[in-house]
Amino acid sequence: MPARIVFWSPTNPSLFFCEPKFDGLAVELIYEHGMLTGALTRGDGTEGEDVLTNVRTIRAVPLTLNKPAENSLARAIPPLLEVRAEIFDVQS
Repeated sequence: MPARIVFWSPTNPSLFFCEPKFDGLAVELIYEHGMLTGALTRGDGTEGEDVLTNVRTIRAVPLTLNKPAENSLARAIPPLLEVRAEIFDVQS
């Protein structure tokens, strides 16, 4: 969770909050029958870029989706699932 910085002045009782913004790569992940089959960027707004090869190397992005357990309240995985995500790299 990012640190929150608070500014306050006795002459101006308004509070201002400032939080760091992470700017990354907006992508759409496409899963067909639970398998990652596509990863696209917004591109220029008309045509996106295929980044599937690069996205497959990100450990936090599942390559396959697990089916819900029998006793789970979750529904079955749909045949086509499109997920919008933001990818960013945190370097220490």
